[in-house]
Amino acid sequence: MNCPLCQNTDKRSFIMVNDELRCRRCITYQMGILEKTPFSYAEDSDPEYTLPFELSEAQKKLASDVAFYVEAKQDVLVYAACGAGKTEIILDLIQATITKGKTICIAIPRRQVVLELSERLSNYFQKLKVIPVCEGYTSDISGDLIVCTTHQLFRFEKMFDVIILDEPDAFPYVNNELLQSFMKRASRGNIVYLTATPDESMLALKTVTLFKRFHGHPLLVPTCIIHFSWILIYRLYHIIKRHDHLLIFVPTIHLAKRLSKVFRIPCIHSQTDNKQELLDAFRKHEHRALFTTTILERGVTFEGVNICVLFANDPLFSKASLIQIAGRVGRSSKHPYGYGYFLSTKVSKKVDACLDILNMMNA
Repeated sequence: MNCPLCQNTDKRSFIMVNDELRCRRCITYQMGILEKTPFSYAEDSDPEYTLPFELSEAQKKLASDVAFYVEAKQDVLVYAACGAGKTEIILDLIQATITKGKTICIAIPRRQVVLELSERLSNYFQKLKVIPVCEGYTSDISGDLIVCTTHQLFRFEKMFDVIILDEPDAFPYVNNELLQSFMKRASRGNIVYLTATPDESMLALKTVTLFKRFHGHPLLVPTCIIHFSWILIYRLYHIIKRHDHLLIFVPTIHLAKRLSKVFRIPCIHSQTDNKQELLDAFRKHEHRALFTTTILERGVTFEGVNICVLFANDPLFSKASLIQIAGRVGRSSKHPYGYGYFLSTKVSKKVDACLDILNMMNA
């Protein structure tokens, strides 16, 4: 017994529905599967792209290397620092794939990033139909380039010659066997993995690296402060007073809400209803600071932002999440520098490992 959608083989997960066996693990996904390819290239489709800036020599070389390995039928890991320009690196691959009449998809764990990236790619590829496929955007899924959440890959069976999987170590894709089975089922070719925080299994793939950001300035290595909890709160107060445009990461929603009331600073987390309004206001500098959870650890960019992680040694912060949080700073050529603090109640191996990796990338 094997589910054709999610590859589940556990007999306990199957139930009888209308005289037909159905898999309970993926039953909610079984109604939207496509029976034919969503790609119908228009005659005037042109995969040429335009950029408002010049790629660095390192970016150009990496883009060429990725295209070469995919042409050689190899899966590839692009191990690039946060802010190194991973999106721009894959433009040549997108162009080459579509020029050959092959199909390509960019899959991303988070919905908001799908919407932002699809808009960005539409500006680069102005003669292609770039389609976002995610919650609220499933009525039109036919185009030249599909940008979707990893959940939405269930719709596509063996339809993509190339899948570019962005941030495969991010929630909810990481360690999710169901989503990973959707990705494997959608692929009929090769996978390109893009991340700044690969795990050991990904590092076993053919790997190309880019640790230098496009503007040439080094990555932020946060200052680590170790003390008692109440002293860390006192230090946080002074950090808030000293720095404008500050993102303060805390391990739990409960703590974010409590500190938001104490410091009279807005907070944003997975349960926040007006997320976009708060993000827009923060980008416009209408708030000096913002409390948040790991919901903003990746996939968002703020010019001139500074960061502080309160209780960085908490189990809810991983080495990867700390690297991603530090990577929010200095992404813009206008603001290549910034400040960052890891506030911990004790020495932490993951904090030390994060700092070691950032120093290695800057070496």
